[in-house]
Amino acid sequence: MGAKPALVIVVALKAEARPLVEALGLKPAQNLSGGLPVFRSNDGQICLLRGRASASAIQNAMTELSRAGLSSLEATWLNIGVVGAIGADVGTMLTVDRVIDESGSHCWNLASNDNIDGSQNVLCGLPSTRAVVRTVKEPVIDLSALDESFFSLPKVTDSAFRWTLAVDMEAAGFCAGLDELSVPKTNRYCLKVVSDTSSQPCNGLSAARVSELIAPLADSLAVILRRLRGR
Repeated sequence: MGAKPALVIVVALKAEARPLVEALGLKPAQNLSGGLPVFRSNDGQICLLRGRASASAIQNAMTELSRAGLSSLEATWLNIGVVGAIGADVGTMLTVDRVIDESGSHCWNLASNDNIDGSQNVLCGLPSTRAVVRTVKEPVIDLSALDESFFSLPKVTDSAFRWTLAVDMEAAGFCAGLDELSVPKTNRYCLKVVSDTSSQPCNGLSAARVSELIAPLADSLAVILRRLRGR
């Protein structure tokens, strides 16, 4: 089975996985039930799980990964994917501080929010914008219709700090899966890339375009891995 990974990456789409697998030199490890693929680095330090684009599917895939003995509770867990966003340009990398579930009744603060500038925050200093993500069941076509109330945030009327607001289809499942597996809160992270906005709708996002948007994250992953190996 080999070494336990120091970094577990969870994505929802094949097009999100492809550039990361190539950049990190990952190899197929095995398929979980339902044919979901798992990739690992030669030294076993990196594990990438490709689930499906829904919260429940991601949570179930993470449970299967753990049952297969391919993950580690001590690892840093990182959800990567594309999002629709308000207040950010297409291609912007987002460090997600908070995730809200589909119902809007539950939220999770991730490690980047609890330890913004601390030495244990592996995302600290990356060229990203801080964000709140709400998971939805279906793609949101008209992002301009969303406001702070949809993200359970009070309206801000001054120039104080504001999060970028974004929607995806799996981050809440990732967080629920971490709860189920009892992963320490200090090991929970999420990086997203903006694929569409209210002024730049996706109009049918192709797999090639998704891979193009995700590929630049390889540089940030290299920084994260250096930090993890330096601990």
